[in-house]
Amino acid sequence: MFLIAGFGHKSKKDYGPVLTKACPRCNNSTAWRLIKATSWFTLFFIPLIPYSTKKILACPIAEPNAKGRRMFIPKGEWYNFWDDELNIGGEEVWVDADLDSMPIFVKAGAIIPKYPIQQYVGEKQIDQLVLDVYYKNGKETSQVYEDAHDGYDYKKGRFSLRDLKLIGKKKSLTIQQFKSGKYTTPYDTFKINLKGLPFKIAKIEIDHEVLDLRKVKINGDNSFVVTKEFNRLHITGK
Repeated sequence: MFLIAGFGHKSKKDYGPVLTKACPRCNNSTAWRLIKATSWFTLFFIPLIPYSTKKILACPIAEPNAKGRRMFIPKGEWYNFWDDELNIGGEEVWVDADLDSMPIFVKAGAIIPKYPIQQYVGEKQIDQLVLDVYYKNGKETSQVYEDAHDGYDYKKGRFSLRDLKLIGKKKSLTIQQFKSGKYTTPYDTFKINLKGLPFKIAKIEIDHEVLDLRKVKINGDNSFVVTKEFNRLHITGK
């Protein structure tokens, strides 16, 4: 998510006469009015990706014409969002940046959902949810929350919450999905984008059923489409 901040918008509210006071020189009575003047500091949110403070690290550039900055990356493994380069945290590093590429890092093991860019809720029909899966040799959990984006039905349980558990090993990757809530999402499939996978895919199983790799159509960037209703996705490498 990008943040754009700005000053300049001002507003005034006149509460009317609140006090009558006489002038000490001419003895004329004058009504004092209460006027509240506000200068607004505005934040514009551009929802590039749904965010979590535990999964995504973003570091804004606050200097004009800067081509990067030094920043501290927390301990652990972090992928550069722009080129998927894996970085080992725990130290301060220099990170290149430009007008359209502020420093963003994603924690290894995170599963990040991505929607089409919209100017307002409901502008586009969501036909497929993209899940960027960042490989980790270990375990990590992520969540995907969705509802109708309008009204208060989510308070009645009409929401969709997907708990996703990633288990990565040297030659395999497993994603377990646990679903709750009464809301039915409008799409039927996930597009899985595998990031940093250290092996070539040899077999894919969904709920212990082996898929035909020719039908899955694995792209050169290790992306493929699966049903959203899976409970266990297991990928085995060569």
